[in-house]
Amino acid sequence: MSKKEDHDNRRLREIRAALLPGLYRLKCDVPNPRPDRRRRDWEAGEIIEAGLTLAVTRRDKAGDLHRRIYTADDGREIDLVAEARKVDPHAYTELRIQPPGAGYALERLEITNRGSDRNVQIMEALAPYLEPIEETVGYVLRDTGMDGWRMVAVLNVLVDAGMITPAKLREAYELECARDAEEGDGE
Repeated sequence: MSKKEDHDNRRLREIRAALLPGLYRLKCDVPNPRPDRRRRDWEAGEIIEAGLTLAVTRRDKAGDLHRRIYTADDGREIDLVAEARKVDPHAYTELRIQPPGAGYALERLEITNRGSDRNVQIMEALAPYLEPIEETVGYVLRDTGMDGWRMVAVLNVLVDAGMITPAKLREAYELECARDAEEGDGE
């Protein structure tokens, strides 16, 4: 491994360790180390503007490997992911930064094992200026992929744990319907 590759791998490990999954707000304007004037996405301009809310997520990419188990000359089977994670616990984990709800690949920065130089440089520039903010219900639903039947199951867990009651759930529903009706009348 060359010195540059070793340095790049160390930078990736530091970024992965610093950015835990969650919602963040950019505290100040950050000069973009790699602007792309051909695009108009949030990470393409000369300046990445303060106040931007970004979602940081991680996704296990080990399942995407074509060949995870390697058979050594002596017949031992070696799990490549397990061996890599002994050195870097986040190996084969995609780190993604994007505005919440952004779905297009162009709207997000990703790094897996060897991220593009541009993505790594932008993440490095942003990381010190990201402050964690409280997650919203909408973010949690999108991030977890919770929908329909799963939401009902989660609500049942909350009821079983005594955290909410069906009566409180009905009350919240009626309150939301009343708010919705008020907003509809004002238009």
